[in-house]
Amino acid sequence: MSRLFHYISIGGDERVVRFEDALERLRGIDGVREIHLTTGEWDIILRVVAADTDRLRELMFERIAETEGFSRSQTMVILGTDYEQPGPPL
Repeated sequence: MSRLFHYISIGGDERVVRFEDALERLRGIDGVREIHLTTGEWDIILRVVAADTDRLRELMFERIAETEGFSRSQTMVILGTDYEQPGPPL
């Protein structure tokens, strides 16, 4: 299994795309497991999961990168998880 975090900034070019439209398109992409709206440098953080790196590359370049309205992005492939706490939030 391959996983990554993808950081996205919305806007910044001549195409005017509503924020909700971009989110709706992202929700429809298989492999996008989480969509987080954030403050600061990035507007959205995605957690993407795929069976292998070939499928991950396909998701990134053929589906996610084609979503209109992104001005820039950064991807961080997860090499391993040191700790993940199970259970409900406190």
